[in-house]
Amino acid sequence: MKKMEMISRLLSFVPDKLLNQLAVTEGVDKYSKKLQGQLIFKLLVYCMVTEKDNSLRGMQSAFESAIFQALIGSSFPATISYSSISERLGKIKWEYFQQIFKTCVAAYSEGLGKDKSAVIRFDSTIVSLSTKLLRTGYHLTGGDADKYRLLKYTIGFTNIPEAVYFYSDQTYNSENVALSESVIAYSQASTRKINVFDQGITARDNYDKLTEKQIHFISRISSVPFKLKDFQLII
Repeated sequence: MKKMEMISRLLSFVPDKLLNQLAVTEGVDKYSKKLQGQLIFKLLVYCMVTEKDNSLRGMQSAFESAIFQALIGSSFPATISYSSISERLGKIKWEYFQQIFKTCVAAYSEGLGKDKSAVIRFDSTIVSLSTKLLRTGYHLTGGDADKYRLLKYTIGFTNIPEAVYFYSDQTYNSENVALSESVIAYSQASTRKINVFDQGITARDNYDKLTEKQIHFISRISSVPFKLKDFQLII
């Protein structure tokens, strides 16, 4: 019962009315009457909380469990095949989940009030997976590199992860590209914050872009012989 209460509490922050509204906006239920958008979202949240190593069969088992069925009510099917889950995950629009994320971030930020952070920290990580399992992504050269595909995620974090950028082209393996584009994209779409990042950005041109766009940032200068006068202090 404690598990059910915890998941119910989590899902209460994203009410059914919002999920259905976003489903209509993004058109995720247009061709699917059984595995609707809100049902997939709830199943993913449930599995993230209850499953240590999630899988399609694990999601099928979770879907048919008494706890999950009690959470979703009788208006949805009681059984589902793992192949149906796989097919639905492969076709559902990712924009639906993006809008849920943005709505949750906005609601959380508004609730912070004066405790809202003025600093956002950016960092990247690379995830690799066998080419047998992953079609999207890029290769590095040498050794067994051709056996794997790589994806890069750049995260902007305040009190919570506030911005997420996903890169699958090889050019973004360089932080000079991925990190600078992420900071600029976030700063253009959001209120002004102080952007903090590590030495991933080393190209002078990228520092110039940040300065020209009046983006506040703090970073460790690399060993490249920049002079202090090369930078404009933005107040």
